[in-house]
Amino acid sequence: MSTEYKAYIFDIDGTVLDTAPRILASIREALALCEVRYALEDINQHLIGPKIADILDILGVKGDEKLKTKVVKTFREIYDNNPITGTSIYPQMQELLSKLKNNNIQCFVATNKPKKPLMQLLQFFNLDFFDDIYCPDKYDTQIMSKTEMIAEIIEKYHLAPATILYIGDTKGDYEACAKNNCPFGFASWGYEQDKKSLKKLAHEVLI
Repeated sequence: MSTEYKAYIFDIDGTVLDTAPRILASIREALALCEVRYALEDINQHLIGPKIADILDILGVKGDEKLKTKVVKTFREIYDNNPITGTSIYPQMQELLSKLKNNNIQCFVATNKPKKPLMQLLQFFNLDFFDDIYCPDKYDTQIMSKTEMIAEIIEKYHLAPATILYIGDTKGDYEACAKNNCPFGFASWGYEQDKKSLKKLAHEVLI
């Protein structure tokens, strides 16, 4: 892939880092501790991408908000205290980020991963390539969606949407790009189940 864009925005889970093993193990542990029954085959990497509360909805943990809140809290206690084990960086991303940095091209993060585990991971993998980092709890006063994160990066850094490539691995990433009128780069090694459809929608396909 060329470095023709003026700026790049990156998702993290399934795009820069393979975080699925640790996230899924933490979900299983949280469900077990909260005595929630689930089918083993339902806990797979295609769940990764949405916020943990939305993942629980997919798994059928909804309706009982008290239980759902308990599972989310338990998951956060497990995962946030150790997001590193089982996590690895995709070699393609290490190479691309280094190339962009060497060419002095602006790079940003816009991810659904909360601040605490995100910063632990960026520090552990020495990912110091980013001009700014956006996550749902970047600010204490609001919870941001990925669409809002991209919009704020565009406004704050005076970027033309057509000159930015957002690189992610799910349909949700594509939709956030579309709402901001910026091109989408599909990290085809990621967690999206319907890869064929997303390849057709993407402006760039990274393999």
